[in-house]
Amino acid sequence: MAAHMSRMNAMEKELNKFLGTLDDSGSAVEQVLEAVNRIFGKKVKGRSGPKKPANAYILFTQEKRSEIVATLTDELGEKPSTGTVTKRAGEMWKALDSEGQAPYVQKRAELMAEFEAEHPDLVKSTRSSTPKSAFEFDRSSPEGMEVPTGWSSAQPRKYLKSNAAGITLGEGKFATLAEAIDAACALGSKCGGVTRTSRGFFLRKGNDAITETTAKKRETTWSWFKLDFEVPVEEEKPKKRAKKATAPPMAEVVAEPVAEDLATPVAADSSLFVSALSVSSSAGDDEFDSDSDDEDDEAEVSTWDHKGKTYLVNGEEGEDCDVFDFCSQEKIGRRVNKSGKWKLIKA
Repeated sequence: MAAHMSRMNAMEKELNKFLGTLDDSGSAVEQVLEAVNRIFGKKVKGRSGPKKPANAYILFTQEKRSEIVATLTDELGEKPSTGTVTKRAGEMWKALDSEGQAPYVQKRAELMAEFEAEHPDLVKSTRSSTPKSAFEFDRSSPEGMEVPTGWSSAQPRKYLKSNAAGITLGEGKFATLAEAIDAACALGSKCGGVTRTSRGFFLRKGNDAITETTAKKRETTWSWFKLDFEVPVEEEKPKKRAKKATAPPMAEVVAEPVAEDLATPVAADSSLFVSALSVSSSAGDDEFDSDSDDEDDEAEVSTWDHKGKTYLVNGEEGEDCDVFDFCSQEKIGRRVNKSGKWKLIKA
């Protein structure tokens, strides 16, 4: 609805610009706007019924919108565009710590509980068509986090290799360092430490801290490892030997008689044979072990300004990902890179 009103306001400005010099232009503008409103104001099939509550970020934006508009108007000397307001709201949201975001997260949880209680039959379908809220975890300075005896201090810009217990919340992924360390100790020799990325605290197999080389990830990557940990030695898997191909039995080839000599019996020539070559092959079992933070669970929700309009995307900058309408939060397509430029491919 908000997007529709924004388009209507923009169209009214354009009509006043081009029809302002005509006689009785006010009446003409009203008639055109009325017709446009009838066409574009119609409800789209399949979108009727209640919607799930807005996520914490949207609740924050709705509450702060008037304040943001007033601030930007003073700074710019004119009323800011919707995209400028959304961008400022996103910056303010990211600047909040977990305590600052907590009231909106709690409010959203309460609204969602009410929604599920009132519309239990719509919960599943609604969840599958909207982006997930960002996972909330402890984003405070790692240098001030306490660790038990036998653990290293916080290692900035370092990660540990390979997830030790997957990326499921409560099993291999946690919201606090204390929870992750307790789980790491319970795993014993299967876990060498904990790495915090931009998505939470993860249990890792190794305890050798590796420097993060990706510029975007360096500032959000920290690790803690067990000081007396020894990486388990894995037995080398025996290589499978390829079976040698056995030669097929020798086959005697009988010469074909020439057409004009069909009447004359032709004896088999015992000197003509076909032999098969034996082919041997060998195969090795090369094992590759790679570590990447891209496997660390769901993408965070962020905004994307494209051609003067703001969308929600469920991926980070530089990723192909799904695109959602900012107001309705319904999926409208995909963001893809075409020849070095971002394109919106509508579903």
